[in-house]
Amino acid sequence: SLLPPRRIGQHYQFDTKYNPSANPRLGLGFSIAGILGMLSNLGLVEVSEERIANIVSKIEEVNKKFSLETEVSQNPAKRAAEEMLGKIFTIVAGPYLAGNAHAFANQINEGAKVFGNYFIQSELNHHLLEGISNPPALKETVKFFNIESDLYSEKTQLRMKLSNDLLDKNNIPHTSYQVQSQEKDVAAFEVLAFSSWSSYYMAIGYSVDPNLIPNVDYFKDQLKKHS
Repeated sequence: SLLPPRRIGQHYQFDTKYNPSANPRLGLGFSIAGILGMLSNLGLVEVSEERIANIVSKIEEVNKKFSLETEVSQNPAKRAAEEMLGKIFTIVAGPYLAGNAHAFANQINEGAKVFGNYFIQSELNHHLLEGISNPPALKETVKFFNIESDLYSEKTQLRMKLSNDLLDKNNIPHTSYQVQSQEKDVAAFEVLAFSSWSSYYMAIGYSVDPNLIPNVDYFKDQLKKHS
């Protein structure tokens, strides 16, 4: 046979009691750590205890900054939620934070029940910039949210700036969050914490329960009935 010998697979499983929300989007720590662990065991990535400790330390640090106890003036997550209330959002990020932009949009969609999407530099420069002219009501309904980082390449940072210039030229409002971390892996978790808190505050602003997903539950029930 040309087929390779059959191997017994391994899997990663965590006890769901550690995610009492029962929502996978709130258990990202388990899924990310599990994937990192498996990739590490395969020798595809190197994950040290020191790196994990640095990430955990950063998460604890930014969680204090974004927490309920921190006033709006000192809390970027609260300010972001305030700035995006009442708007259709468009998250924009550079390549290394593409996963974060996707997660951010998902968190706001599901948690705050708000319509919005995400785009990545430079892909958005090829078509979306031509789509900011119409309809005229766009200027009142949409708001761009840029995830800024000094770790982007010079070209990506230039693209971000020029894109913002065009938004200004077309009277499209935009705001941003400046990533503080100077290491990409740590920065990704900083942004994940920021987006989690921001979507939570948006849910509070809209007076909705971020844990419930009635439309998705209805859809799944209907899908089962027709399967």
